[in-house]
Amino acid sequence: MALKKHFVELTARHRISCKECHVNADITVGGSPIVLTCPSCHQTLGSWETIPEVVADLSAFVAAAEK
Repeated sequence: MALKKHFVELTARHRISCKECHVNADITVGGSPIVLTCPSCHQTLGSWETIPEVVADLSAFVAAAEK
């Protein structure tokens, strides 16, 4: 699984947040998979196996959102 783009948005402060409740997302790094979740509604917003995958996916999302 990768970033669930239909569940996330980029805030004015360039933070990734939950599209449903607008709370900034939390990422859990420390094992596999690496998981991006909403701390408020507990929705899984993304999941990756490696840190380079996270960086590539989130960087692409931010670049596309800034256009």
